[in-house]
Amino acid sequence: MACTLFAATAALSDQTFDCKITDTGRGGWVTERYIFKVDLAKGKATALDGLIHYVYENPIAAKISDTNDRTTRLKWHVKGVPSVNRATGSSSGNINLTYTAVLNTKTQEVNVRGTVTSGGGAGSSGTSGRGTCNVSDR
Repeated sequence: MACTLFAATAALSDQTFDCKITDTGRGGWVTERYIFKVDLAKGKATALDGLIHYVYENPIAAKISDTNDRTTRLKWHVKGVPSVNRATGSSSGNINLTYTAVLNTKTQEVNVRGTVTSGGGAGSSGTSGRGTCNVSDR
C-alpha cells in the first residue's frame, strides 16, 4: 500500500492537466475546458474553467478527496453563480455548485460532475462530462 501511494504521489507531483471535455451532457454546468494543477506531495490542487474565471477571475482550491495509482478525485465549490431562466431570459438569482473530477492518470482521461447545491435547481441530478487531458510538469 505504501508503494502504491508513493507511486501515485510521484506521478502527480506538481503536474498540470489541461482537459478538453468532448461530452458535456445536459444542463450546462460542465464547461468545455478545465485546467487542474495537482501536487500530491503537498496535498494541494487547483481548478479553473470558464465559470470559475467568470466568478472568481483566478483558479480556486480543489480538495484532493481520494487518490490511488490510477485515479485522483478532486472536489471544489463555485458560489454565487448568476442564473438565468431559459424560458423568460430573466435573472433567477444566484446558485451554488459542487463539482467533482476524477482524473485517470493512466489514460489521461477526466470525468467531471457538477451539481447545484443551493438556489434554483438545487437537488437536481446535476450534469456530467468526459474528456481527455494533456499533462505536463508545471
